Amino acid sequence: MANDKQYKTEWSFSFEKIGDKFGEQFGKMGERFNTMFDSIATDEEVKSATYAAGLSGATSALVELDLSIGRTTVQVGTNDAANFFEADLKYVGEINFTVSGETEKVVRLRQKSDNQIGQAVKRAFKTVTRNADLRWDVRLSPSVPLKLNIEGGVGPAVVDLNGLQLTRLTMEGGVGETTVNLPEGTYPVSVEGGVGAMHLTIPDNAALRLNIEGGVGATRITVPYKAAVRITVDGNLGGVKMPEHFVRVKEGNDFVGNSGVWETPGFNMAEKQVVIDFEGGVGSLTVRTDVTNV
Repeated sequence: MANDKQYKTEWSFSFEKIGDKFGEQFGKMGERFNTMFDSIATDEEVKSATYAAGLSGATSALVELDLSIGRTTVQVGTNDAANFFEADLKYVGEINFTVSGETEKVVRLRQKSDNQIGQAVKRAFKTVTRNADLRWDVRLSPSVPLKLNIEGGVGPAVVDLNGLQLTRLTMEGGVGETTVNLPEGTYPVSVEGGVGAMHLTIPDNAALRLNIEGGVGATRITVPYKAAVRITVDGNLGGVKMPEHFVRVKEGNDFVGNSGVWETPGFNMAEKQVVIDFEGGVGSLTVRTDVTNV
């Protein structure tokens, strides 16, 4: 009887947490996505456009992307390109694109909203079904130091930043699977999960502080086998898997045993460190190692 009571208490607590997390995620995204969907009518044609910002005079840049509906790719352009920002879009509705600044260029690209009231979600799914070719293809120059802010949309996103001079990344997940490949260097990263799986890859020679707030869906982090890594997990509502050579140096106080601190051997002595703080969401966390260069 005592064991039955204990199991009931634990399951009750767990489901309450899961419900809170779902409510938090959908509440957080609801207003923004309703605004996005309301700006799109079901009978609008698919448009094509190219946007660019010149590199001349720029010593650094800030790029802010507020994604819309469709498939998204963000990747590195060529060193000899005249522009530090280029984007090819297939979209419906209206797009807002601005460029400001001189030595620090600031680029903002987003779906324009008219804040109309309507059946937003219904319209959005009709749009996605009818226009499967909606997409954003963004290219960023490796020639200047770059801060990047991304707010997710609806659809899969691949953000491949290998080769960029990244100085900061802030990302909010949307609805759909998201893949992020980080570049070498030392810079802070902040990621807030949305609804869908999140895949993050950390390269060799990176020294990062990575803060992740889990969303609804699995999270997978790939690190180099020889990297010095410390990962702190707090309150994850799902399984946690670590590589065999990671050592659990501190246990958490949650009843499911998914919280704690893990380190690679010799972490404190390493010159370059990868520090990951993961605040759990609803879904598993898997950390795995890339043995390609071992």
